[in-house]
Amino acid sequence: MTWQQLFEAIGNKSAGGVYLFQGPEEFVKRSAIDKLKESLLPEGLEALNETTLEGVDAQTIIENAETLPVMCDKRLVIVRDWQFLLPPKKKETGAKEQSKEKNESPDPERLEKWLPQAPESAVVVFYMRGEADKRQKAYKALEKYANVVSFPLLTDAEIVKWVNGRLKPLGKTMKAASVSRLIFTAGRELTKLSGEVDKLAAFAGDRREITEDDINGAVTPSIEANVFHMIDFLMAKKAKEAYGILNAMLDAGESSVGILALIIRQMRLLTHVKLLRDERLTLPEIEKRTGLSNYVCKKAYTQCANYSAKTLKQGYELSVDYDYSVKNGLVRDRAALDAMLLHLYSLS
Repeated sequence: MTWQQLFEAIGNKSAGGVYLFQGPEEFVKRSAIDKLKESLLPEGLEALNETTLEGVDAQTIIENAETLPVMCDKRLVIVRDWQFLLPPKKKETGAKEQSKEKNESPDPERLEKWLPQAPESAVVVFYMRGEADKRQKAYKALEKYANVVSFPLLTDAEIVKWVNGRLKPLGKTMKAASVSRLIFTAGRELTKLSGEVDKLAAFAGDRREITEDDINGAVTPSIEANVFHMIDFLMAKKAKEAYGILNAMLDAGESSVGILALIIRQMRLLTHVKLLRDERLTLPEIEKRTGLSNYVCKKAYTQCANYSAKTLKQGYELSVDYDYSVKNGLVRDRAALDAMLLHLYSLS
């Protein structure tokens, strides 16, 4: 089941049974919970008919689901990050027996036996922050007997629609190109975007249209956007500007390892775009092939123009080597990051 189908079911009062909510888009996921509450729970009776559980066993979930609702048709039971839907923790010294005990727990089997006979008087939502582990017995049971609802990050077109839907009551609008710039600058998670859209609406004042200049002036760049700009400055031989961005990121608490990981990602992206460009693909064709947003694809297309695919690939491989060296204790993280920045500055 898609999240769109879920919202449709909630809207026509046909939502029911057991659900698994999973995926990275937390804003839409929380909105689905809010809509379920509005649909299922009469005003003033919410506290009597809603239960949120965390760190519990299957029997506790079953008992709460089988508790009859008070003065309404259904009760809502939310199970947060159930341990039997999470990936197993990496085994550490002294943790072997604990891991074995979890794997041999009867809870997944108990849940599977109960699911086909779950009462119609309850809506049970297994709410996972991020993805559930598809290898787990509990996941397979829910996949068989329940509704698994995925909440992926929205596409550019969906975000354009969402942004303008949010701006409409405020008397504002934003063109698709500006929304693409907003996604590049702030990321595509709606939790972050919602705050930035409100900020932009206030920043625009009396003007109806929110522009890219507004985004430049009001939106706090994501670390991904900052790394992109830092590489851009380095390749343009503007070391002062590049290190200004780097120092701002480090002062904000970002780690050298995290920044290096994003450099790897960016060098891989540039290499990929350059190879496609060398195949004479047009910009729209590269967008389609890579799945990049229009704005990011344009930036990468321009950024890689003056370099050979071989040079960019060597830069990508070097960044991977530095990352490996850091993780294996062969070089300090800041030393590796500085060496990588020097390499990017010296590209020709």
